[in-house]
Amino acid sequence: MIFKILLLILISVAGCGEKDSQISQPAKSPEINLGQFNDHLLCRATISALMDAEPKNMNFSKAQDHLILSYNRESDGKFWEYKCKREDKQILWGSKSGRWRTHPADGKVTFKVDAVGDTVEIIESYSDGSSSSHEFRASELQQS
Repeated sequence: MIFKILLLILISVAGCGEKDSQISQPAKSPEINLGQFNDHLLCRATISALMDAEPKNMNFSKAQDHLILSYNRESDGKFWEYKCKREDKQILWGSKSGRWRTHPADGKVTFKVDAVGDTVEIIESYSDGSSSSHEFRASELQQS
């Protein structure tokens, strides 16, 4: 009788461990089609769309886990710097020395690459349900 009870406890504990290990494994995100784009070009498109800046005038530098984009605004020559990084289909950004724009009241920036892979749509969705978008061809974003 004691043997049967110990056997049942052992089976129960062993089964629980398997389920726990299956639950704790992170889900794999689906493959994202970047086409001709990389993080540099996606960040360039994002800042260009948000700030109405000429994408080819932007320079890059690499920080720890993100990019720094800088440019001089054409209208007045003022120097601007932003940080940017891609997380799956979302682009996170902020002023270089400021906070990341991740607050629920901030617009959420996502992107879609067309089936051919040479056009990206940058979409900024706002908390009120509205959105704005800009499209860029890869050739528009690459520096000469």
